[in-house]
Amino acid sequence: MPQKSNADHKRLMRVEVQFRTISMDWWASLEHKIRYKKGLQESDHVDQELFECAKMSAELDSRMEKLQQFVGQQSVIWSGDQG
Repeated sequence: MPQKSNADHKRLMRVEVQFRTISMDWWASLEHKIRYKKGLQESDHVDQELFECAKMSAELDSRMEKLQQFVGQQSVIWSGDQG
């Protein structure tokens, strides 16, 4: 009698799914290269620079989101004027 492989069985599994924006993926990739690929020792300077860059990135993300909301609101106003 042939044996069934694990592929023949279904079971529920817990998984973790991560959704990233393009900028989040870029950031994670770049930080990994800086921290691990270059073989750097622990560095307070690198940590501080990454922290400062993260703050600037968060500010940029917030500003872009506000701009997107503004443009979305303007689109509603403009589309209402054409009727």
